[in-house]
Amino acid sequence: MTLDQLKYAIEVMRTKQFSKAAENCHISQPSLSVQVSNLEAELGYKLFVRSRQGVEITEAGRELLTQAQTVVDQANQLKEMAREMKGEVKGHLKLGVIPSISSSLLPLFLKRFVTRYPDVELTITEEPTQQLVHHIDTGTLDCAILSTPAKCPPNLVEKLLFYEPFVVFASKDHAILDRKHVSVTELSSKEVLLLDEAHCLRDQVLQLCKSRSSQDKQKLQIQSASLQTLIEIIRNWEGYTLLPSLATNLLTTHEVNRNIRHFEKPYPARKISLVYHQVRNKKHLANALANSIAEVLPDVVFAPSKKTGVRVLSPAPEYFSL
Repeated sequence: MTLDQLKYAIEVMRTKQFSKAAENCHISQPSLSVQVSNLEAELGYKLFVRSRQGVEITEAGRELLTQAQTVVDQANQLKEMAREMKGEVKGHLKLGVIPSISSSLLPLFLKRFVTRYPDVELTITEEPTQQLVHHIDTGTLDCAILSTPAKCPPNLVEKLLFYEPFVVFASKDHAILDRKHVSVTELSSKEVLLLDEAHCLRDQVLQLCKSRSSQDKQKLQIQSASLQTLIEIIRNWEGYTLLPSLATNLLTTHEVNRNIRHFEKPYPARKISLVYHQVRNKKHLANALANSIAEVLPDVVFAPSKKTGVRVLSPAPEYFSL
């Protein structure tokens, strides 16, 4: 019984496909099948039942491979500890990023990180919060940049990166632009444009609106996963949306000066963190990534030490349910 055999079998359990498991493990399907069969022969019982409907794991197989995951995690931890002790920053880092921050944050640090750490193979996935959390929990991802709740679940580690205030982006000649600063009591869910329900940013924006008009029916309802789409509509329509402050780099200088309004203190903001699994982690790579981000943060966000004057809006707990 080898660690590789256990890894292959665990991947078959996760994907329920020998072909997909082989692809993810970077070996041929026949080789993976042979290794799993050899493992089953050594154990003396079947881990999987193959049928026309696909691959099903046996009850005994599930029990064994659940324990095997712990063994594989601990072996990986030893490798990570050895790299950290030697000061090495190398390996494959699978990073997830929520869509509402990917286009504004990634360009700030990617070139610096890749140049500084040429021995790191970085793979980036963009998905909503719930999916990223699930992928971290199952080991498909090593870590993710997320808007985090007041307290993460116990099996997730949160490394706080910064606090990102929200701003109002309004169409030209909108009445809200007559104000120098906006109070949250002036927000109306009837007018504000929102991302679709898969994104926790929508939930955070509605937290600000609910005190005034949470029961209002919106003039325009858009199921969009893109902040850029909302920006384009505001440019050519009426109403407003709330943008995380880093997203203002998607606007022209003229729009930043004319169509953006900041909130009164305490500034409503979201907490942006790097999240990884408590056991199944690559801490030295995560720290290198976090340091690269900290070095390039613009003045529109607040460092972890400067929380004063910020009102943090947490995503609903269901986005982090495991």
